[in-house]
Amino acid sequence: MAGNPKNRRPFSGGLFTKTEDALDSYQSCRKELLLCIAASLIGVNFVLGLTAWFISWSVSGSAVWFIPALAAITVGNIGGLLPLTPSGIGVRDYFVMTILVGGGMTQSDGLAVALVMSALIIFYNLLGGLFFLFDRVPKKI
Repeated sequence: MAGNPKNRRPFSGGLFTKTEDALDSYQSCRKELLLCIAASLIGVNFVLGLTAWFISWSVSGSAVWFIPALAAITVGNIGGLLPLTPSGIGVRDYFVMTILVGGGMTQSDGLAVALVMSALIIFYNLLGGLFFLFDRVPKKI
């Protein structure tokens, strides 16, 4: 039975095939995908980078460069996607702090910016959850 390839299940359980099928379904939607990527760059990363820049300015007392703040948030959000901790907390903070320290901030100021950004993200996520929890529209089950 172990030597018969028809009786063996693939190690991934068909995950790669399912992923390829999902990617193939978006093949005809390249324009929409590019629009979503551009909206994400401008609407999410740029705004969060600007927020981190203002927070770093208020924490350190002097303006740091905008590009390290934008890079810190962008790489931090990508690092937060790693399945190491719930919601990427801690991992995102580490990436943000490390990049801000490399951009010229002290370690304590970089940590403060990272923690304030995480607190803001958690606050707005909880606020959005309350919106859906107390929504008066009847839910269809």
